[in-house]
This record gives sequence, structure tokens and C-alpha cells, in this order.
Amino acid sequence: MLKKGIILFIFLTFILWLPLSGQVPIMRFTDPLKDKSLSSDITTSITQDSSGFIWVGTIDGLNCFNGDKINQYKYNINDSTSLVNNTINTMFVDRSGRLWVGTMLGVCIYNKNYDNFITIASEKDFAGLGSTQITSINQNKNGDILISAGNSIYSFNKTSRLFELVFKVPAGNINKFIIDENNNLWIGTSDEEGLIYYNVSEDKETAFLYSETDKNTISNNNIRDLDIFENRIWIATYGGGINAIDLKTFEIKRYPPPDQYAGYITSTYVDNKNNLWTCDHTGLKIYDKENDYFFGYYPLEADDQSIKSSIVEIYQDRQGNYWTIHASGGIGLRTTPKGFLKYDKNPNNYWHTSSNNTTAIEFDAKGNWWIGNGFNGIDIFDWNYGYIRTYNDDPSNPFSLGQGGILDIFKDKNGTMWIGTNIGGLQYYNENEDRFYSYLNDPENLNSIASNDIRSIVQDKEGNLWVVAHGKGIDQFNIDEGIFHHYTNAKNKLANDWAFQALFDSEENLWVATAWGLSKLHEGSDTFESFYNLPSDTNSISHNQVNFLFEDSKKQLWIGTSGGLNKYIPETNNFIRYNPGFTSNNISAIQESEGFIWISTPKGISRFNSETEEVYNFDEKDGLLEGGYHARSVARNGENNIFFGGIEGLTVFNPGEIIFNTKIPDVFITGLQVYYEPVNTYGKGSVLNKQITYTDKLTLKHNQNVLSFEFISNNLVNFEKNMYKYKLEGLDKDWIDIGNENKATYSHLQPGKYTFKVIASNNDNVWNETGASLQIRILNPWYLKWWFKIIIGIITISTIFLMYHLRTASLQKRNKWLALKVDERTQKLFTKNELLKKRTNELNSTNKMLEIRHNV
Repeated sequence: MLKKGIILFIFLTFILWLPLSGQVPIMRFTDPLKDKSLSSDITTSITQDSSGFIWVGTIDGLNCFNGDKINQYKYNINDSTSLVNNTINTMFVDRSGRLWVGTMLGVCIYNKNYDNFITIASEKDFAGLGSTQITSINQNKNGDILISAGNSIYSFNKTSRLFELVFKVPAGNINKFIIDENNNLWIGTSDEEGLIYYNVSEDKETAFLYSETDKNTISNNNIRDLDIFENRIWIATYGGGINAIDLKTFEIKRYPPPDQYAGYITSTYVDNKNNLWTCDHTGLKIYDKENDYFFGYYPLEADDQSIKSSIVEIYQDRQGNYWTIHASGGIGLRTTPKGFLKYDKNPNNYWHTSSNNTTAIEFDAKGNWWIGNGFNGIDIFDWNYGYIRTYNDDPSNPFSLGQGGILDIFKDKNGTMWIGTNIGGLQYYNENEDRFYSYLNDPENLNSIASNDIRSIVQDKEGNLWVVAHGKGIDQFNIDEGIFHHYTNAKNKLANDWAFQALFDSEENLWVATAWGLSKLHEGSDTFESFYNLPSDTNSISHNQVNFLFEDSKKQLWIGTSGGLNKYIPETNNFIRYNPGFTSNNISAIQESEGFIWISTPKGISRFNSETEEVYNFDEKDGLLEGGYHARSVARNGENNIFFGGIEGLTVFNPGEIIFNTKIPDVFITGLQVYYEPVNTYGKGSVLNKQITYTDKLTLKHNQNVLSFEFISNNLVNFEKNMYKYKLEGLDKDWIDIGNENKATYSHLQPGKYTFKVIASNNDNVWNETGASLQIRILNPWYLKWWFKIIIGIITISTIFLMYHLRTASLQKRNKWLALKVDERTQKLFTKNELLKKRTNELNSTNKMLEIRHNV
């Protein structure tokens, strides 16, 4: 646990120690809408609807943020379903999930099915109200909606859709009212009437008014907000700070503000964790129940993650995120921290460094943090005395810290702190004398240190130091004799003299990481065995620039290179390469905790399971440093905290206390485009009868077959990390993984039935496997519809039958004609034949007569 860091990590320069027996939350805010625009930066109210969308009221319109886009709503004189007025005063979500919007000129209800508004009361129709300036909306135990407008409170009659008077104050206006567990009203007014308690069942009222001579009265009559917390009514006065009234005894307690401006309370709020918050002109405050006082968070110019100025209200969504709205500064969002703490040079934090550029970390025998920076300097966080000591080079003091950036800090077996710098040689700190002593290269002394550029320091079992002298190999330093023995490439076959780090493994082998290869010196040997990347050998080390060496609790040696992570396999004397998708393959440093390998890179931190090869990546959105992490800037203390140093400071975390988002997100289809045109209208003439989000089935014409869908996961914690997969059943066989993109397009779909499905994850890869779905039917064109096919069939059959009938008739007619012709021809032939017979007979008769004559 980060006990010391959390207890002493505070936000005000004048506070040394935070005297809270309880733990106040660390509040670091970001701008969730930095690339999106609200209808106005002057925000007035905020809430979350039943779908998980965030609604923000402004002085010029209403805004809905669905985790991806902002939809803006404004009054339109030509649209009766538009927002009733642009100046939003208050919002309320009732138990039925309906969003009520109170404005300067009326009240309306958001109709989510049609993405419009139902006007309840307006300038044109007061609907029983005496004023249309709505200041507060609430719901009693009976389910009745109560609204304050002007100087009165009204109840909404669902049957008549009119408002009925419940209570009226004699003078002034009502700013806020709340309903206690007995259905009674507590009413805050704007000056004259102070606070009023109205017992509904007895029709009896009790006034609480400020008295200059009586400290047992409220401190100011201008009441801006009210809340019930710990059996007390908490009163936000505008000018008199916070007051509390005991619900049983009606005793009043004032909480005097620390200064005049802090007395102007704009709102109170009780969050999901039962914390009481107040907002005022100076900042944000949380109530410490055990010590009965308010701890403050304030805008800090040098800290862009401190709370913004002009805070109006704080709100906690259902995931536990805190949203703040501001009179002139838009919105702030504080998500649940992962558990990464940042230490940098920000002077607004008591525990801060003299430079952001953290290049070395170590812990002395007392547990104090030694933080070295790359410019020159060491900051010591002295936890025992609660102060920071800083050491720098002082040319006028020969016993000051030497020159150059701090590249390594090492505690030897005796507890002595050794320092390596890039130009100041090897140094050690004498605690009793509060002095630094240096070992520098002497060209005329071969037994002096080989170089003044010291990158790494380790100690062997005999107590000798081994010092990486960048560009000159590695030196063995006999502390008692003050003699350096040099090991180099030329003499000892070190892979390369431009070395970065040394490490003794559990077998007392010395490993050296260099700019060109990895070297191993077996115990008792003077000659290194070296390993290089061989492009043709996947069992060789993955890259020749070796940045970091680490031996884990299983005595496995891990090698971080500029080309990925490697593990040494002693049985085969080769390497296994790992590239599962770290934040970068350029490995900066390695540590181990909770069964995982933790890896820093120039782009973030990765948690690696070496058994399953699963990796989880963290980046700036999770609370890490911008700019990434330095090579070899790493440490782990006895409290299981891991330290990674980077360009912008120091990240500290306990791996066992990293918080992951386990909530399964809801998934919504939020947009539809047909032929790349958004569908924003509903009903007659539209393909949608209501919003696509609340539509189950969709029927389209054959020429409406180019479709685009937009969808969101309503996880609002680092929502940029939400992931999506989709498919169109009836077309796609497998899910299509699109990462954090949230749009899908299909072109020229054929007529038929489909189901569009989308699933999504939250920022920590927890998936909603059910997701959202939409049934789609694309109709056939008219010439492919069943009735047309039947008609065509009937026509075809009829045509065939007619043609057959006509052909048959034609053939019959022709046959008759042919028969007639045959008959005629036959008759003619018969006639001719008869004539021929007659003539033949005549000739025969003539012949006989001639023959007779001749014979005669």
C-alpha cells in the first residue's frame, strides 16, 4: 500500500501533513469534451439519464453526451417539440426514468423515443403555475412530481396535466427545496424568508432566519442549495458558508468559511459513497465526518489537472466518476484512479521534485526515497521528518554532489549510497558528514576509474563494486584498495564498450547490457561470452541494443532491448522472444510483482503474464506520465511499490492495488445513415418510427441498401479505450473487430433478412457479449415481389394457352382448307379422269369401227 505517499500527498503548499484520520480522495480532473463543443461553456446543471447518458444544461441550450458525441438541443419557435427555453436552471430524472428540464420560461420532459420534448408549462401556457421560472424539481414518496417556480411549490397532476399549489412563501423566491423521509418540505429562499420547514400532513411551517445577535441561527438568509446527510439538513448559504440542522433537535451548527469568498456556497451534493461535497467561489470541499470539518480542493495555475475555477456543481455518475460544471469553464471529469501516483516538480504538491526528468530511484536504509534527475540533482523524500532534501552540484563546494545528470543510485550492503552521473564519475554519500566524495578518471593513473560517464553500479558477493563506464567497458572496484580493474571489449571480449547496465544473477554470473550485444562473465572467468542478434536465428536475442536486465523470483533472466523482450534459456544458451503487444517494443525497464512482469517503455507501462503471454497496457489516460519512461529508471521498495521514472516525473504504484473497471457496459446503436445521409426524423416519410436506439426492427426499400450504423459503449471511464466488434448476420460469418472505432457501413445489400449485432467492451477489456441488435428487412423491388411473380405466371400461362389455342385453331383451319383443296383437286381429277375414260371409250369405239371397216 502507498501508505506514506498517500498520507502525505496533499494539494496546498502551506500544508505539511494532512491531519485526517480518514482518507480524502485524490481529485485529478481532465476535460472530457476537449475536442467537442457544448452549446455554451457557461454550464448550469448536470445529470445522468436512465440510459447512462450525461446531460449538461447551459445558459444557451441543453447537451447530451453519449460517450462519443454531444447532441445539442435548443428552443425553436417553429417546432412545438423543441426545448421550451434555452436557459436551463435545473434537471431531474424521476423514478420512471423521465428527464424533466426546468428553464427560465417553463418546464418540459424529454421524449427519448422521438428525441424531442413534451412541453408541460411555458410562456404560452402556464399550466397552473404562477411563474415559469423553474428553480427546483423533486419527487415525493407518493411518486408525485413537485416543482418550485417563483415563490411557490406545485404538484403535477398527471391526469389533468396541470400544476396544483402546494406551498407559497410570503416573499422572495424559492431557490431549492428537498423532501425528507416523512414527505415534508425543506425550502431555501433567496433572502427574505431564509429556510422554511413545511410539515405537509400538519400544514405547519417553521422558519429559520439569520440573526446577527444569535449564533444559533442560520448564518445567511440566501439559501442556494439543500441536502440531507447524516440525519442533518445541510444548508448552502450564499455569503454565510455551510450550516447544518439536526433533524431531531433542530439545533443549528455553522461552519465558518476560511475566507469571505469561500462563504458563497453554490451547491451541496451527497455522492454514491455517502460523501458530502460543497462548491463555492474558491473551490471544492469534502466533509470529513470524523473531524467535523471541510477539506478543500482549489484551482492551481501550475496544475492543469487541479479543479477549474468558478465551480457550480459536482455530480457523480453511476460508475463513480465525478463531473464538475463551471460558470465559465465548461466541464471537468475525475474518473476512478487506477492507482498510479505521480510525483513531479509541481510546487503545489508538498512532496515534489526539483526536476521532472527522473532518471534514477533508490531507497536508503531508512526507507527514504532518493530521486535522481537527468539535469543534476537528487531529491530525498525524508519520510521520518516529513521534508525534502535536495542536493545539487556546487562548484564552490568540493564535497557537494558532482556534476552531471544522475544515471544510477545504488545502496551497497553496508547501506552506503553510491551515485553514477554522466560527467561526474562515481560518487558516494557520507551520511555522518553530509558530504559527497567522487572518483574521477585520471588519465595518468591506470588504476583510476575508466570513465566519468557512469551508467550502472552493482556489487558482488565479495563486496566489490562493478561500475559500468560508458564507452570504456566495465570496472571492478575494490572499495578498500581504491583500485579499479578494467574490463573491455579488446581485453576481455565484452560485447561492446558502450555498456548500459550490469547485473549479477543468482548464480553470481555477471551480465552486461551494451549498445551492441549482451555479455556474460562466468564466476571466476576474465573473458565474456557474448550474445548478438542473428537475423537468420529466431533463437538469438531480438535486438543488439540491450537496455535493461532483470532476474525474477523464479531466477529467470529477462532482457529488454530496443526490439522487444527476451528471456534467457540457460539449458540451451539461447533466448525466447516476446512481442505480445506492449506499449512499445523499445523496453525501458522491468520489474516483477503479484506474479506479473511489469515493463516500462517510452509509451507507457505494460503488465505481462509470462505464462499466458497476456498483456495489459496502461497509458496517460490511466494516470501515467506523458512522454514515457527512461531506460533503467526503476525501483521497488519493501512495501511492494514499483517506481518508474520518466521525462515528466515519477510514477509510483502498488500492483496489488491497481483498480480495474469490472462493470459490464451497456451497448447502444445510436445512429443510422441511409446512403450516407443521417436519419434524424421519425414517423411518416422516415424509415424510423422512433430513435434507432429504441428500435428493434427496421424495414427498408430495395434502394435503401447502403447502411451505416453508429454505436457506443456507455462506459465513461477512459471511454477512448472502449472497443467494438460487429457483424451482420445473413452476410458476415465472423465478428469484425474495429478497435475503438464505433461505426460500421454496408453497401448494396441484397433484399432479404439480416440482423445487425454489435458488442463492446469498457476501458479494461470487460465485454458485453450480448450487446445490441437490430433486425433488418430489405424488401424486394416491385418486379420481384410474389404477387408480381404470380401475375407474370398467370400471364405467361395464359399467353401460352392462347398461343396454343390460336395455333390449334389455325392448324385446324388450315387442315380444313387443305382438305377442301384436296377435295377440289380430287373432284377435278375425277372429272378429268371421267372425261379421259369417256374419251378412251370413244377412241376404243372408233378403233373397233375402223377395225371392222378394215376387215370388211
